[in-house]
Amino acid sequence: MLNGHELIQVGVNGEEQLVPDFRKNLSFKDLGNLISEADTAICVDSYLQHHFWANRKRAIVLFGVSDPLIFGHPENVNLLKDRKFLRENQFDLYYSNQLCPEAFVSPQEVMDIVNKWQ
Repeated sequence: MLNGHELIQVGVNGEEQLVPDFRKNLSFKDLGNLISEADTAICVDSYLQHHFWANRKRAIVLFGVSDPLIFGHPENVNLLKDRKFLRENQFDLYYSNQLCPEAFVSPQEVMDIVNKWQ
């Protein structure tokens, strides 16, 4: 629990575990079941935010190089630190860009949003 929130990390083998409940390599069905039980996701711009949106669940989505005006959902809290980090060709493959950690908002900014939802 963190500030009254139960945290579940979803990922794959090899990723750093950040919270005690780390669910690795979930099947599509298991991920769907977890989403149906969840209230909120905190994720980067990825498939996960779209799966939450399709299930009418809210998400806090961290954008770095992708434009939330194109790839975000207005029902979500789309966090973009600065448009200067956006990739030139928004429809290029996401993985063709180098990771740029300074493009993302701070963990404290994310927690401020989470705490407003209590």
